[in-house]
Amino acid sequence: MKRILIVEDEQDIQELLEAYLGDAGYETATAGDGIEAVSHFQQALDGEAEQLRGFDLEIDDYITKPFSMPILLRKLAAVLRRAGGGAPGRCLRYRGLTLDPDAVEVRLDGRVLEQLTAREFELLRELLSSPGRVFTREILLAKLWGYDFFGDERVVDSHIKNLRKKLGVDYIETVRGVGYRVPKEHP
Repeated sequence: MKRILIVEDEQDIQELLEAYLGDAGYETATAGDGIEAVSHFQQALDGEAEQLRGFDLEIDDYITKPFSMPILLRKLAAVLRRAGGGAPGRCLRYRGLTLDPDAVEVRLDGRVLEQLTAREFELLRELLSSPGRVFTREILLAKLWGYDFFGDERVVDSHIKNLRKKLGVDYIETVRGVGYRVPKEHP
């Protein structure tokens, strides 16, 4: 499991990032400022060789606020890929559908679906991550559009509609008055 150090001075944002990255498969540590971050960094590495290697690595990317969670995850995966660490991810399989988060690719019965947008990909990944779980619009907005999204929550409905059309097979159920889910597979 890859470990990410979150350096954020606003407690609410720090907690949101910690929860979101944890859900995405990262182990996290937090720091409120640069001094605390350096302290965490030094404690996370045991040997002198690892410490020297870590200090030799230069900052590769950054994100400014406000930011979206899907962009954050993509940037983390890209940084880890460049560093040779790979991205945490496992292929999600469901009724002939395969979602590969490392390749950012969806296959339906072996055929690659090229036309999915990044948001549709993230939405499908979220739903496939927990078959049977009902995701409310609010949860999906917070996870995929970010904490600072102030638009209409019906944007989720629009993306679900587009995703259903592109998949050609209706994998997504509407739970009336609540949200959306991918039903559990029966053995």
